[in-house]
Amino acid sequence: MPTIDTDGLVADLMAMLAIPSPSLHAQPMVDWLAPRLEAAGLEVATTARGDLHAQRKGDAPRRAITAHLDTLGAMVVRRRDDGRLAVRPIGHWNARFAGRWGSRAAACSAGPGMTAWQCMP
Repeated sequence: MPTIDTDGLVADLMAMLAIPSPSLHAQPMVDWLAPRLEAAGLEVATTARGDLHAQRKGDAPRRAITAHLDTLGAMVVRRRDDGRLAVRPIGHWNARFAGRWGSRAAACSAGPGMTAWQCMP
C-alpha cells in the first residue's frame, strides 16, 4: 500500500482553506484543484454547472467521491437594522449557534460590483 504524504496533504488542505469559496462561488477552488487532479493522472472535465468530474484514464467509472468545493456554514443574506448579520444555514451547521460559540464572517469579491459573504463557526 502506498504511503500517504501527510505533509503534502496538510499543505494542500491549508491552501484550500485559504481560497475564498462562498456558496455558489466555487470557481477559484475549481481553478486550484483541476490542475492538481490532472497532475495526479486523472482526466478532468468541467460539467455545464461548473463542477469537476475526474476519472482515471481509460477506466470505467466504478465508484464516486463527491465533495463540495464551496464553503458550507452559513450565507449572510442581509445586514439587519441592529448591525448584526442575518444568516441562512448551509449544510449541517446551524446558524442559531453563531452568537453563542462565536463565528467569523468574510466578504469575498464575487465579480464586478458583487460581494459574497461567508460565515463560519
